[in-house]
Amino acid sequence: MSHRLLVAVLDNSEYIFLKQVDPLASMTDLAKLMARLAEPFAKHDDVLRHAGVTPAALDAAKTKWSAELRSNEALARLYGEVHLRERAELRGEGKQAPRVPA
Repeated sequence: MSHRLLVAVLDNSEYIFLKQVDPLASMTDLAKLMARLAEPFAKHDDVLRHAGVTPAALDAAKTKWSAELRSNEALARLYGEVHLRERAELRGEGKQAPRVPA
């Protein structure tokens, strides 16, 4: 896969949200949104616009959830799992057919 094609694939997949997200109300929505923003070549303004989130709302969500994530190990673990799963899905992992052992 050429570098140009890779950029096109990332550009097409990183903005697809099945619904608008509410990172202030949902920690998992914040984790998914942060995963999309962490993607290489992510255009932050476009990602936020397609998610229906303003920069101010994202800042408020990060402020709200950061304290809870620091004080609650289980919640922090869940955030990490959701974030990693979203990053993997954006890369197309998990959508491949299972390998058959040789």
